[in-house]
Amino acid sequence: RPRSVLRHLAELPALEYHVQSTHGAALFLDIVGWTQLTDDLAQHEEGAEHVSSHLNSYFTRMLGVVHRFGGDVMSFSGDAVLVTWTADGPSEAEAARKAVSCGFTLLQSAA
Repeated sequence: RPRSVLRHLAELPALEYHVQSTHGAALFLDIVGWTQLTDDLAQHEEGAEHVSSHLNSYFTRMLGVVHRFGGDVMSFSGDAVLVTWTADGPSEAEAARKAVSCGFTLLQSAA
């Protein structure tokens, strides 16, 4: 049935994109050493379960901090997360302060 799905999608009207420029701040989070850790965990019988459990635990704690600072998660990619703060006015200072404070809090909680 994939061909019928592709045919259906091809018949849909073209999507219109609306691009809007905005000011704010972004924070990119990535676990240092994650690739090595996953390789090490994969050597064990329950490796995939351990990897998934560790990543879910990290995301749960991290997202709590991000939300506390008012961040919006834009994307996940493996162990990496992109978070943004939109400036409420013409100044990015408050958005930047929240992003930096969030980043420091996450670093402190990881230590």
